[in-house]
Amino acid sequence: MLSRAFPVWVWWALGAVTAGALVAVVKGAASQPAPPSGLTYITARPAPLVPGTTYYARADVGFPLSLFVTADAVQNKLASMGFSNIIATTDASALPASWPASERAGNLFVEATYSGPATTMAVPSQVLAAWTM
Repeated sequence: MLSRAFPVWVWWALGAVTAGALVAVVKGAASQPAPPSGLTYITARPAPLVPGTTYYARADVGFPLSLFVTADAVQNKLASMGFSNIIATTDASALPASWPASERAGNLFVEATYSGPATTMAVPSQVLAAWTM
């Protein structure tokens, strides 16, 4: 059984990183340049989720979490949380042209539309930035 194959902390981390991959506080927001036109950074903690809104995020998932937090795992976890139209990749060169050039640093990139009820979510430290356009 898969749940016995991984320690509890791995399941917790997978849930925290994938949930938080869509909501984040920009580190050092006060020192950041103005966002590209049309971007609204999510800086609230906990971060709000609004039904029908498409969220974008980038994260830096280090070792050993990077062994478990794959693009497929992120897609599956977000789908189970009420997200749709999910795109998750670990390759910045695979991002669509509409993805802001200033937001291509990191090793996990996610785009997804929230379809659940209005709520808030905690923000894990691996998430570098999240925004709506």
